[in-house]
Amino acid sequence: MPPVRLLQVMSADDWEGFTEEWLSYHKDQGSYHTIKRYSGPGDLGLDVVAFTAPNGFASPWDSYQCKQYDHALQPTDVYGEVGKIIYHSFKRTPPFNQECRVPRRHVFVCPRGVGITVGRWLKDPDRFKQEVRGKWESHCVPKIGAGVEAPLQGELLAYFNDFDFSIFEDRTAVELIAEHAKTPFHASRFGGG
Repeated sequence: MPPVRLLQVMSADDWEGFTEEWLSYHKDQGSYHTIKRYSGPGDLGLDVVAFTAPNGFASPWDSYQCKQYDHALQPTDVYGEVGKIIYHSFKRTPPFNQECRVPRRHVFVCPRGVGITVGRWLKDPDRFKQEVRGKWESHCVPKIGAGVEAPLQGELLAYFNDFDFSIFEDRTAVELIAEHAKTPFHASRFGGG
């Protein structure tokens, strides 16, 4: 079975483990100091976080959102995740309360990739922002947390309008496999070696 196909049948926990292993390649290349998994209930949209320095969230950091679905990522799959990043960084919810409260990148890693619509949005941050604004109340706020009320008005609206949507990216399964193959974890996951 091709490695790309094997990615699609991993459990959600294995998918996060694979992502952490894949990021070890970038750590070995000097891009990151530390890789940490924060997934689980109350993770605030942070599954795997890559830190550039030992002081964690006080220095630039990247977030990797692991989505193990039976389909390519669709708009309804991303609204809530984008909403969490914006809302919690606005509210300065820990760890979004530190010096670098917004990730440099928030990368969707999905074994089946992103669908056409999401793919287009990720290449057009202004349009992406417009689409999220239109679905904020119906699709974002309910995913942020139970009982959260966050109408887009006042200071939150100003924060939203200034938010840089170019931080949202994705990685393809082929890219992930190619780089994962350069880690010591590859043979144990996919055989060979």
